[in-house]
Amino acid sequence: MERLGALIRRRGRWIVGGWLVLIIVALPLAARQRDALTAGGFDTPGSQSRQVSERLGEQFPAVAPHRLTVLLAGPATASD
Repeated sequence: MERLGALIRRRGRWIVGGWLVLIIVALPLAARQRDALTAGGFDTPGSQSRQVSERLGEQFPAVAPHRLTVLLAGPATASD
């Protein structure tokens, strides 16, 4: 830690300048992320979880999707 502190004291302006350059370069990339992100809800169109949700709604129309429970169990063994 002492070596790091000494480096920061010696090259503090270069380090701050490097961070500023990094932030300036990252700003346009961060602004473009808004196009790739969706707001509101947990469903992503075309995702596997969305496909499963739609399939469950087709297979079990009388059951509300948030109340459907699926239990997969293997054969019981003596150690269970």
